[in-house]
Amino acid sequence: MHRTSQFRRAVVASTLAATLASLVLLPGYAAASTTGGTSTTGGTSTTGGTSTTGGTSTTGKAAKTSGYEQRLMKQLQLRATQLANLSKEVSAATALTASDQGALEQKLASATTSINGLIQAAPNDTLRELRSARHTMISANRVFAVLTPEVYEVIASDTVASQAAALAGEEPQLQAEVTAAQGQVGARNAIAHDRAFVRAVSFAQAKTAKVSSALVAETPQDYPRGRGLFIGSNRQILAASEALARASYDKTIVALATNGYTGS
Repeated sequence: MHRTSQFRRAVVASTLAATLASLVLLPGYAAASTTGGTSTTGGTSTTGGTSTTGGTSTTGKAAKTSGYEQRLMKQLQLRATQLANLSKEVSAATALTASDQGALEQKLASATTSINGLIQAAPNDTLRELRSARHTMISANRVFAVLTPEVYEVIASDTVASQAAALAGEEPQLQAEVTAAQGQVGARNAIAHDRAFVRAVSFAQAKTAKVSSALVAETPQDYPRGRGLFIGSNRQILAASEALARASYDKTIVALATNGYTGS
């Protein structure tokens, strides 16, 4: 009889423990269970300050937005710095024509306003707004793809054109020296190099005649269709520069030839 009572008590205890264990494991159990700082009540879990409801993590979304913002801000700052450098280049370029300088300054000012506006708005933007800002940063400004080559090539073109005009202005003096050397030793050499001088200067002027106007007409929206313009303009400027180098050489030979130099 005593053994039967002990057996019954053991069975009851075992059954009670199993029942309690099953209640703890049941989903949606009314009692809230807190273990290791994690609270789970009604399907909502909060752990370490992170709230997750219905499978959506607000901290994860905020982290994604913050990371995108940081990357965008870095890209915006790079463009703001580049625009400041380009503005300095334009201000320091003494060979720029007034119209070209005005056009470049206007373009740089417009891009600077756009980029600075995006920088100011970024800290308060949503992820969707940040993505839109990135699109504006690139497509509406093209700081590196359009404005940078445009500024440097316009400066180079106007510089070469200015040098060509200066050399062309020396032609009357060279012609007078050649005329005065007629009948003297080296006269034929002077005539030949004077003609070469005129051809080289004329070539340089023709090569740079329309380069700047075509470049300043380029807009960010023309990219990438107008990408070939920068390549072609660079080649024209280079060809004009080489022609001016030859013209300078010819000018030197003219001066020597009028003093008897025959090239031997």
